[in-house]
Amino acid sequence: MCQNITAMTKHLFISASLLFAALLFTACNRFYKNPDFEAKTQDHRTIALLPFQIMITGRLPKDLTPENRKKIEEAESVAFQRSFYSQIHIVGARGTRQLSVIVQPTEKTNQILTDNGIGTVESWDQDPQKLAELLGVDAVVRCKAIKQRYLSNLESIGVQVGTTILNSVLGLGYFGWAGRTNDVEVMTNIIDASDGDNLFSGRDEVSVDWSRPANEAVEQINRRIARRFPYVNK
Repeated sequence: MCQNITAMTKHLFISASLLFAALLFTACNRFYKNPDFEAKTQDHRTIALLPFQIMITGRLPKDLTPENRKKIEEAESVAFQRSFYSQIHIVGARGTRQLSVIVQPTEKTNQILTDNGIGTVESWDQDPQKLAELLGVDAVVRCKAIKQRYLSNLESIGVQVGTTILNSVLGLGYFGWAGRTNDVEVMTNIIDASDGDNLFSGRDEVSVDWSRPANEAVEQINRRIARRFPYVNK
């Protein structure tokens, strides 16, 4: 009897452990790839990276005007977009890993949006499938970066916003804790132009030391998500 109880207890313990491990794996698995990804993308030739949506969850400066906020968010949006474009090509150039599609240059993507009256910030709320059709691509990549603060040195990325805005709004008085490490959450979706299906979803949290130059922080973030980019032949 005791042996049966012991065996049953052991069996229940193993089953519970396996269930817990499965649940833990599911909770930690933050990436989804459409089961029909290969079939849906076999004819894809060109994709486009949309400007990143920037979301700030921390306290904003009291003197930050809506106009200045929009300028800063536009600059950050394009900075993340350009960096992601570079990181994707770096990942796709390593060893035998090659991109299976052409990524439309960000300058061309943004110019088409502008020519059609769609600004950087305005693009965040547009239907991605319609944007894909407008851009003439097979799919679009939409990303959102959620963080606690704005970048304080956009010039290091080659984006000029205006030193007056950066110095007055993003000065040391506001970022006295700039050396602190903060998490940035990035969510990525790839939307098919033909039917609007979600081909890929990703969510990643990156700890960033904001005391480093802005270009290094952005590259660190994009390097992580570029490693999961599905349009890469292995």
